[in-house]
Amino acid sequence: MFSTAPRIAKLVATGLKTVSVAGSSISIDKDFTTLGVTLDSNLSLTKHVKQTVRSSYFHLRALRHIRHLLTDDNAKTIGAALIHSKLDYCNSILYDTSQDNLKSLQRVQNSLARIISNPSRPMPTSFLLSSLHWLPVKSRITYKIACLTHTALHDHQPSYIAQLLHSHTPTRCLRSSDQLLLTIPRTHFQISDRSFDVAAPKIWNSLPFDLRNLTSSGVFRGKLKTHLFDQTVT
Repeated sequence: MFSTAPRIAKLVATGLKTVSVAGSSISIDKDFTTLGVTLDSNLSLTKHVKQTVRSSYFHLRALRHIRHLLTDDNAKTIGAALIHSKLDYCNSILYDTSQDNLKSLQRVQNSLARIISNPSRPMPTSFLLSSLHWLPVKSRITYKIACLTHTALHDHQPSYIAQLLHSHTPTRCLRSSDQLLLTIPRTHFQISDRSFDVAAPKIWNSLPFDLRNLTSSGVFRGKLKTHLFDQTVT
């Protein structure tokens, strides 16, 4: 069951331990794992992040041991396959997650950048990420959601995501009428602000009009990455 911490505590205080589904008694757990993602009742995703970080550092240590045997290109390819794949997997659910979670994941990427770059002298992590042309973790989350939004708007797929998005139609003729903006639903809880139907319009509306106006998926992804990269380095 997903809800705010006070509401979950209130339910637990009543002695609720199971729910009945199709005549079967199902126990209520604090968290569960589905498709490799661990979801907790408050959707803090802290446990999921910790598991991702733990698994990533296991591969980082292995990569560090063999780094001297690899070319730069091979090291970058292996790092992307073993580490970035974990950081990017289902990362759209991490929108507006806690700063502690973001910092934990960013430390993993920073360590990966240092192992692959193998600088001869100490260098700022931001410089290493820039030289590798890698978006930081927070920007990668934004990138994923923006790409999902673009696909949903232009290809109407997947349908369960496309139906969550609605074009912004002001009641009066305003300048924003032809800006290809999306409606941001009103919410009453912070946990609702992280849902896709809220996060996607916020991110989409923050993009420049030239980006929102692109129909080609390939061109959009390329220019989006450049846009986010420019925001990072500035």
